[in-house]
Amino acid sequence: MHETTNIKKKLTSKNIVLVGAGQLGQMALELWPKNLNLPIVILDKFKQGSLLGVPIEKFENHHVAQSNIYVLSYFKESAERVQALFSDVFNQELITVYDLLTSYLPNEFSNGWIGDPKLFQSALKNIRCFNDETSKDVYSSAVQWRYLRKLTENYPVGPESEKYTLTHYGISDRLYDFIIDAGSYDFSFPLNLWSSGIRWNSLIALEPDSKTNMKTMMHADNFKEKVNSNFNFRIDTRALWTDSNGCNFYSNGLLSARVANCKNINTSEVPSISLASLLTEIGATQDSKILIKMHIEGAEWQVIDSSRELIRDWRGIDFLINVSHDENSLVKIPALFHKLKNHDLIIRSHSLFGEGLTLCARSHKN
Repeated sequence: MHETTNIKKKLTSKNIVLVGAGQLGQMALELWPKNLNLPIVILDKFKQGSLLGVPIEKFENHHVAQSNIYVLSYFKESAERVQALFSDVFNQELITVYDLLTSYLPNEFSNGWIGDPKLFQSALKNIRCFNDETSKDVYSSAVQWRYLRKLTENYPVGPESEKYTLTHYGISDRLYDFIIDAGSYDFSFPLNLWSSGIRWNSLIALEPDSKTNMKTMMHADNFKEKVNSNFNFRIDTRALWTDSNGCNFYSNGLLSARVANCKNINTSEVPSISLASLLTEIGATQDSKILIKMHIEGAEWQVIDSSRELIRDWRGIDFLINVSHDENSLVKIPALFHKLKNHDLIIRSHSLFGEGLTLCARSHKN
């Protein structure tokens, strides 16, 4: 039986209890599958009241029952404590809210993807792609969870606020000709760069989710006010994709907004642009110094795969890519960069469970 089918069977046979009422718990409820009963309660150490209509209960007041199945909806904890909670307190296997959402909504949410254990050793071979021991530990821990459901001790997790701090990737005090922020939303990426001394001549922010347009513009205004500097700045509502022919998109106004694998009642068509076309359009050349960030909820591999010639021939591009959203991103993107031999590869994690993985492909030329 496939692991996601097994998880679905368990979730439908018992009362669901969410563990954690923070941002992740709220996102889960906003995306909650229509054909699955809502949680009967959410356990939290600090919060009280309710979250989107589901009551919140203190951990110490809760009676663990075999008729419940417990689903983790907070990841900012040590691996050891999470393991102990599920084995010693809940007495069940570890299931996360990402497992739940991916099992029921695979097209709209893939962050909880589960790999075939038979492919573990093949995926693990990518360790040779990385340039430092921390990266090798991060990648090894990620694939052990993804393929073996093993949460390693001392899982290497750094603060989320530092996931785009370029000094962690050996880059500092750099002036780029162009910064491309694909999957922008709140402009935390360029603001983080600016705070750490990175500068640029042009910033292009891509955010295609039509339901967040107003929020994106507000974030942009706040960003410009904080930075208070003159440079070319543009917000682009096209989706970064394999071509410029448009694509189907889940415009749900949430952090999971993404290019869709197929057209359905929940998708809308949005304009798209390929990476090569975007660079040509903005006037970049092979001599330009460019930083491209991609956090595009599962479209990362398709964009990289369609940009092979660009990555091979344009030697002045640094990449920051989220490789958490699907198996192709985690396994194939590092392998492709390693094969093309133009970049050093460093990977960092800001979450458990193979989630929150940022791959830096640092150009040899820069």
